[in-house]
Amino acid sequence: MLDVMECVNYINNQKQFDMEANALNKDMEDFGLKNEILNDKETLNVYHLVFKELRLKILYINTNGYTKMKMRTFISRLGYKKRSSQLVNYIYDCLLFYHISVTLKDNVDCDMESVELDRQIIFRVV
Repeated sequence: MLDVMECVNYINNQKQFDMEANALNKDMEDFGLKNEILNDKETLNVYHLVFKELRLKILYINTNGYTKMKMRTFISRLGYKKRSSQLVNYIYDCLLFYHISVTLKDNVDCDMESVELDRQIIFRVV
């Protein structure tokens, strides 16, 4: 669904997308993120789609202003079975890029490296 919306927006606003492409690439480079879509059209950046979906779900679908899931589910949606420091760094970069905060129940700060896999984490847009 997100891919279709993005393609329709591109078709309708090609000039705007082309003008913003350099700024987007610079932002991604500043955060140390790779734009894999430019490198390989067949390899969609699934990981970014997870964060885009989270943001859209929080902003437009969930009326309570947040969404939650277990850490294990979140990691599996990113395509991993185990947590590594490289994955956690990538998650933090994406959370920062998409302006999403992660907490535990009762707004307790969440350390993605040490939180239990079966613990619920709460995502909010900041």
